[in-house]
Amino acid sequence: KAFSDEQITELVRVYAGAYRERIHALATGAKSDEVPPFTLDTAEGPLLGALRVARSLTRFGLLDSMTEIRDFERRFAPGGGSIELDAATRYKVLAAFDGYLETLPESSLARPDSYRVKDVVGRRGIGIGSAGLPSYNILLEGNSDALENDVVIYIKQ
Repeated sequence: KAFSDEQITELVRVYAGAYRERIHALATGAKSDEVPPFTLDTAEGPLLGALRVARSLTRFGLLDSMTEIRDFERRFAPGGGSIELDAATRYKVLAAFDGYLETLPESSLARPDSYRVKDVVGRRGIGIGSAGLPSYNILLEGNSDALENDVVIYIKQ
């Protein structure tokens, strides 16, 4: 069931007002006990529902929604907004990722296999603030090739 325009307007007004009040309190130096965080113990109503749904989402669920196993290796699944890249674009994206890795501190690179790229795809229809700029997903090995703990990184130009 869809909300009416009046209901949407009221929801936006209430949520924006609450957000503004909370940010103002934090910006003016309120202590954390004066502005408690929203947690499963403190949240109510729709926010509690959203936190419960978010808690039930897992990395494995995300991986399953975006990837598939082909020839015993996880790869991005075709469709769903993913775009196969030509060789030149793939090379540029991987070069940009290598450049990013060079900015990381040595301590972050203790397990180089966790940055092994397994797949790269272009993305379409992601976000509203990108103004049509290209964006990409990179699938990384994760902490171990023996476990299903791959990582998806989203990058945009």
